[in-house]
Amino acid sequence: MLQLRIRQHAVAEDRHQVEIDLTGDGAPRAAKSTFDFRLSSQDEEDLRWYLEDFLQYPQEPAPTIARRIEGLISEVGTKLFAGVFQANDDARDVWSRVRKRLGETRIEIVTGVTEASKIPWELLREPKTTAALALSAHSFVRAQPNTALAPHLPARKKGKIRILLVLCRPRAEEDVPFRSRWRANSSAGSARPTASPTSSMSCIRLRSSTAPRWGSSWRRPGCPYSSSTPTYMADN
Repeated sequence: MLQLRIRQHAVAEDRHQVEIDLTGDGAPRAAKSTFDFRLSSQDEEDLRWYLEDFLQYPQEPAPTIARRIEGLISEVGTKLFAGVFQANDDARDVWSRVRKRLGETRIEIVTGVTEASKIPWELLREPKTTAALALSAHSFVRAQPNTALAPHLPARKKGKIRILLVLCRPRAEEDVPFRSRWRANSSAGSARPTASPTSSMSCIRLRSSTAPRWGSSWRRPGCPYSSSTPTYMADN
């Protein structure tokens, strides 16, 4: 698997520098890019509305407003891509190695706390294919350097991985079936929500109608969940 790490640094107000490192494809490759980038307060509010309010209130004129903001998302993403990967020959060379193997690439964005909200990295979009990198890469994650405490990963014990799947389907049968969402969250794609005794996963579906029935079973002391997935399941 390829690993593409992008380290973000502030140079001046609205001016940024990134260090790009690619490993996993023969000799490591590196590049630096410096570019100007800024979202206006209105752009930030538009993105917030699109990601939060539009899902809750999709009636007209919301779809018309959403189409305008989708254009903004595409414009911001391609501008950001140009600043990072088209700034110089080294950056273009790195991307040329990633492009055909994007589906097997882990993209890691490393920022300090102050810079974390300056750039919406999840909007990165290649102009030629209009592909959103966050959706096309094998994985797309953020990381923080020099954390105060190093993460402690407990030793893996024998037994099943317990997953609590919290469902919200406000439109009942008109929304996405929970099994579709489960398959999207299952790393193997083959585990079923009602795991068999031989399965490595044990999933409990928590809905308003089933919460009282599960009761103490999903709150057993000393049995934490490996993953808790709150899910709003709308199909638009």
